[in-house]
Amino acid sequence: MTPSMAEQLLRYNPATGQLTWRQNNGKGSKAQPGKPAGYVLRGYNHVYLENRAWRATHLIWLIVKRRRPIMEIDHINGIKNDDRWVNLRECTRTNNMRNQPVHKNNKLGIKGVNERCGKFQARIRVDKKLLYLGTFDTAAQAAAAYQAAAAKYFGAFAR
Repeated sequence: MTPSMAEQLLRYNPATGQLTWRQNNGKGSKAQPGKPAGYVLRGYNHVYLENRAWRATHLIWLIVKRRRPIMEIDHINGIKNDDRWVNLRECTRTNNMRNQPVHKNNKLGIKGVNERCGKFQARIRVDKKLLYLGTFDTAAQAAAAYQAAAAKYFGAFAR
């Protein structure tokens, strides 16, 4: 897929993140000019072109930057199908993982914090090393310690 081919088939609205069809996508295609392009799979927008599914973010990158992304594309706000241009950035796999939300099996629902013996421990993983940030009386104190460490180690990719 080339940038010009993507532009020929699709129109991108950077304010809404919406991809729409510019023209019919071939024989038997459901693509209609002006209609939204694609579908959602595992939370991400995809578009079927050239006999394969493309992540919408990759097509958007082609259209806006006129090249394929070199690294991964991160949704800054963590919403997988929010493809507004201001919400997309190119990043390494490591930085993309740092921007992950709290795991669904986290009982407290607070990233980097767990409860142990009535106290709250804060930990953070940096460069494959688990760093102990302390034990606190409240979950809020432990969360604050994690957030401060995340800002220090992860910068703009801290969540």
